[in-house]
Amino acid sequence: KGVTRLAPAMDLAVHTPPLLILEEVAVNETPVDLKVESNFEYDRNFLRFRFAAPYFSSPRDLRYRYMLEGLDNSWHETEQSMVQYASLPAGKYRFRVLSQNRHKVLSEQEATFSFVIKPPFWKTVWFVFVAFLAFISLTFAAYRFQVRRVRERNEQLEKLIKERTQDLEEEKNTSERLLCNILPVELVGELKEQGKTTPRR
Repeated sequence: KGVTRLAPAMDLAVHTPPLLILEEVAVNETPVDLKVESNFEYDRNFLRFRFAAPYFSSPRDLRYRYMLEGLDNSWHETEQSMVQYASLPAGKYRFRVLSQNRHKVLSEQEATFSFVIKPPFWKTVWFVFVAFLAFISLTFAAYRFQVRRVRERNEQLEKLIKERTQDLEEEKNTSERLLCNILPVELVGELKEQGKTTPRR
């Protein structure tokens, strides 16, 4: 009725998950140590990841799934063995990548690399705190300076009013003395009380 040929090696190749190697991580075109979690300054935020999956039976059919935790919300797929991220903001990240053969069998273990990009110093908590304290201090100093200026202005105004009042008082006394020398005492008293005098015959 027919002959069926069984090829165990082919079946094994179909179901064997591909291996995956994270070959290189470069920051601003400079390779870094893959064995430790790295901390990079805010301006070292251009990262390139190179990976490979030795799959000799059909290397052209390999695909990769990757994501960068801390930035990506879902997995991405690519045929390229290199991924790069530019201008990453400050934060904590973890790069993850899986390989997949043409039969959609994924690698059993994913390759990962964790790293941190530090914020610039003007965005750190201590700098914001110091800047806030400096702002409060400057505001208080400006307030005290304004209060002192208003107080000095008021004191000058009071002094000016006092001097002007004294001048008017002196002018008044001088006018009264002149009137006393010119007019009879009765008329001078009447002028001071009523502001006018009654004609006399």
